[in-house]
Amino acid sequence: QIIHRDEVWLLEDMASQNGVYLRIADEFMLEDGDEIIMGQQHFIFHQHPTIVVQKPSGQADARVMGSPAPHHLPHLLHVLDRGLLGGLYPLRTKTVIGRMNAHVICPDDLHLDEQHAMVLERDGTYYLQDNHSSFGAFLRVRQPIELFSGDCFLLGRTRLHIFYA
Repeated sequence: QIIHRDEVWLLEDMASQNGVYLRIADEFMLEDGDEIIMGQQHFIFHQHPTIVVQKPSGQADARVMGSPAPHHLPHLLHVLDRGLLGGLYPLRTKTVIGRMNAHVICPDDLHLDEQHAMVLERDGTYYLQDNHSSFGAFLRVRQPIELFSGDCFLLGRTRLHIFYA
């Protein structure tokens, strides 16, 4: 719903299953669990590890070969249709997402620019920044958020723009 309260317009998700996503206008600070849509791609930002490898029974002290030493690994989780895992991408100081020439590449998504957006790390805080892409980068609305004239948001596959004087 869109609400006019105290001289501002607010966008609120009414606990929908698929969510409401607001296009970011500039750099946006990410929080653990933030959901991102770019083109046809769906990502979830995780500040802390989310994948746990089960060790074989009776081997509680054994380390799984090839696994990283346990520590803080911020990452993007790439979610495919029906909730399938498309990839897990550890984040660098600057992680570029796009169709080509990027750290996270989705070559078949024609709605993504070559270098569509990036996740930047500064002092342990991560930010999503759109690279002036054609179709934008969108974050799922968790709580009512102020709308400004010209803002764009997604409801399912429908893009809506709000304009007011």
